[in-house]
Amino acid sequence: MPELVEELFTLAHQDPRAYLRYKRLPVACRYFYQEFEAICRHQCITDDPTVYVHVSAKENPTDAPASQENWFVMINVPADQGQNWGELIVQARANILGKLSWMLATAIEPPIVSERTWAPRGIAARYPKLIKVLSMVLIPAAN
Repeated sequence: MPELVEELFTLAHQDPRAYLRYKRLPVACRYFYQEFEAICRHQCITDDPTVYVHVSAKENPTDAPASQENWFVMINVPADQGQNWGELIVQARANILGKLSWMLATAIEPPIVSERTWAPRGIAARYPKLIKVLSMVLIPAAN
């Protein structure tokens, strides 16, 4: 995905060669390339996202009620550019549940007792200083 890195540096009016050296290689894994192309170029979520799952109650049983689990599920998403997050969340949730149910060979939605969704707008509202710093680092304002 070097062209995307180069685009970020171009937006920042910087030369990537001043910061890093890399050799262009052929795309080895189309899966991640297509996912991040959707995120970076089209500001959307792919229908088959990489899903990260952590169940801390497996190591610390007091993190969840007895005989239950606490799943932290995360996917890669673009920054908030005014997308319809309500629609994207509904679509992403269905895709995540479908993917995990298929991978685990069991329906995972029925046992869900509660859930909370955190999208880019909510993260930005909760951590405005962090978002401001990341924005300055990743895409500095043009002079």
